[in-house]
Amino acid sequence: MHWASVSDFFAMGGHGFWVWAAWGAALCAIAAENIFQAARRRSVLREVRRLERIEAGRSGGTEEE
Repeated sequence: MHWASVSDFFAMGGHGFWVWAAWGAALCAIAAENIFQAARRRSVLREVRRLERIEAGRSGGTEEE
């Protein structure tokens, strides 16, 4: 498909609003997923560190076999 100008490209033959809205929604969903994954990872790492501190306190800080 060939466009005569940049504005024709963005208009997408009259369907530009829907095309660019779909791209925007997809990019927002991907960005939100990355943000939520990073937040979940931080939460899990905090919980693991907390549990490790609790376990270290139970064993008196020494490793026993």
